[in-house]
Amino acid sequence: MYGNHMDAGGWALSVFVSLLLVVLVVLAIVWLVRSQSAGVSIRNQDGKGESAREYLDRRLVSGEIGEDEYQRLRQTLTDAPTRSQPPDEPAHAG
Repeated sequence: MYGNHMDAGGWALSVFVSLLLVVLVVLAIVWLVRSQSAGVSIRNQDGKGESAREYLDRRLVSGEIGEDEYQRLRQTLTDAPTRSQPPDEPAHAG
């Protein structure tokens, strides 16, 4: 008579798997948001993160870039707005 329906164990398993999927999706979203808001970090060969300024300093010391290029890039980094500082809003032409 009930051969085509799930028994209590089947319903429990279905609810458990559904909850597990919801938890995994929420964890994936949290991980994605946290990794995006962590700031600028460049991974070097050792797997350690470094700021853009540290990376620029290392390139100068290793001879990858010259003093003029270093100064230009450093000024660009200094002028760039930080995450806590919103960029200037464009003026409305209306």
